[in-house]
Amino acid sequence: MWSVLTIVVDNEYYSFMAGRLQQEIQQHKPMRLLEEETALNIARTADLLLQRFTAVLKPYAISSTQYNVLGSYGVLVQRA
Repeated sequence: MWSVLTIVVDNEYYSFMAGRLQQEIQQHKPMRLLEEETALNIARTADLLLQRFTAVLKPYAISSTQYNVLGSYGVLVQRA
């Protein structure tokens, strides 16, 4: 059986953030739903994090997938 999960966020920051993505992508038509803007913001943030993580790994010539595999096998060790 499927159920619907609804998350409601009410905070003072939304009025500041609303439409910011729309301005950044130079879209003149407002987003139809807050959920659309939220999903695009999450996707954009994930892409930005991946780009920065890739830049950190570049000197070691490994991909993020290779890094994850090394971590899962316990090869990665924290430096003291």
